[in-house]
Amino acid sequence: MGSSSQEKTLDVQRGLFLVKYDSSESANRPPRVSVAPDAESENALELILSPDSVDATLWSPGASLVVRAVDRGRLKVVVEPAEPNGSTAARVSIAVLSDDPMGARESGLLPAALDLSNFRVLGHVAGIGDVTVSADDWVGGPLAPSRIEGMAIQWPDKPRDIDLRYAVTVGGPSPRQGQFVSVGSFAGTRGRALPVVGATLEISGLGATTHQLRVDTIFLGSPQMTVAGARVVLAGPTGREPLVGLRIVVESIDAVRANRPTAQPGVSQKPSRAGASARTPQVAGKENQTIHKTSTVARGRAAAADNDIAESQSSGGAAQSLSKRGSRVRVFRSAARSKAR
Repeated sequence: MGSSSQEKTLDVQRGLFLVKYDSSESANRPPRVSVAPDAESENALELILSPDSVDATLWSPGASLVVRAVDRGRLKVVVEPAEPNGSTAARVSIAVLSDDPMGARESGLLPAALDLSNFRVLGHVAGIGDVTVSADDWVGGPLAPSRIEGMAIQWPDKPRDIDLRYAVTVGGPSPRQGQFVSVGSFAGTRGRALPVVGATLEISGLGATTHQLRVDTIFLGSPQMTVAGARVVLAGPTGREPLVGLRIVVESIDAVRANRPTAQPGVSQKPSRAGASARTPQVAGKENQTIHKTSTVARGRAAAADNDIAESQSSGGAAQSLSKRGSRVRVFRSAARSKAR
């Protein structure tokens, strides 16, 4: 390198970079730019040249080469004049090359599994206190229905590109909906004997474009209900039934579609007797919601969770209730039996 040459050392991180000779003050005899890793970075940096190039020299403005760094390293950029006492004024830029410049891989625009290992749901249960469960586990629920007075979602390692907020409606003489709160905050009451009678949960952000909420609930005296979507609104038939079971999970929409059973050609799928007799629950605010399934929960089991509810109905009372709804039974006889008669 001559005495009139200029040298600069640049630190580069792991990645792919474009080194470009942008411009020069000398239009007729521009200086040449040489690029090379320093002695300690030869194993970390690789120069990718044109097939016709012999060395990593950029001869004129507009020329470029690519640096592939498998680890952190240092890159030497040397500018030499094209003639004795010539100009060494050259502008060289380094730009990062990426297959994901918008961060779609991290934001969830590309399918990626969420880490729910630290996802928790806290429910304040009447007579018990705070109960914390993991993702896809029940607070209260079918086996132990308990009046829930407040809730909080805890997700310490929640991705930054996902927003999750929720609000609850507190019962009493005049039910009222509280303000929306973010992950980590408590919504509802403690020690006031006011049950949760409704809730709204929303998930948004770039990372939520391929994910949705799936929430299972049981309101006192009502069947289990599953609601899924980016925004779910939960309530009992009248909007005053206490919440006695809650289960929340964030799931991949693509995974749900992949696991959805498909009907085989020529096979008739008949509903079971229990499924035919169960009525689909009414849900307040049905926008952006999908009700996947309903399963009957014994009224006696849910009633046992509340001291203010009367004794559970007997099986005979349930049968009488069905008869009051005007159920009809149609009998079909085969042609062979009709002729025999």
